[in-house]
Amino acid sequence: MHPGRRAVVRSATADLHARAESEISSYAPPNTPEGYVQFLTVMHSVLTAFAEPLDRGADVVGLPGRSDDLRSALRSDLGGNQAVEPVEIHRLTNDAFALGVAYALEGSAMGAKQIRAQVAAHYVGPTRYLDLLLADRAQRWPKFVAGLDHSSLDHLDVVQVVTGANAVFNHIVASTTRSATATSAVTTNHQSRISL
Repeated sequence: MHPGRRAVVRSATADLHARAESEISSYAPPNTPEGYVQFLTVMHSVLTAFAEPLDRGADVVGLPGRSDDLRSALRSDLGGNQAVEPVEIHRLTNDAFALGVAYALEGSAMGAKQIRAQVAAHYVGPTRYLDLLLADRAQRWPKFVAGLDHSSLDHLDVVQVVTGANAVFNHIVASTTRSATATSAVTTNHQSRISL
């Protein structure tokens, strides 16, 4: 048992995690229609790229995979208007990498309540994706953290967990800046679904 494993991963990924959050705040702020469309577009890209390791990481700790449901919710929220970009698909390499991917993406549910509040405060928009994240976050995240802390990973495996989490954060940084221009092309069409 290694109850401090989550803290190790959190510390090792803190800088890149903070940068990813900063990029979202700067280029995809969910309190504006344009920013929210971009936020959804980035998350669709991330979940497309990491679907397989995300579901495997969930399975390792006894959680059901849900990448298909999350992507379906994102497509619904975007109304088919997501900017199409080439996405490098990250195939499953090992369970430790998968746990890192799941650490980053399961943890993202912890910020969903704040993002949904921003969306609600500024306009009425589609929140199926955020609602899905929030539906069981009180059960999923504690179970994931317990599974990570009590797994049989050795030191080299923990390095792979960090690598998986950082791969997600790097993808968010790259996708946020890359999609800034592309998103503006679909925002006007998407705003017809939003009550300002």
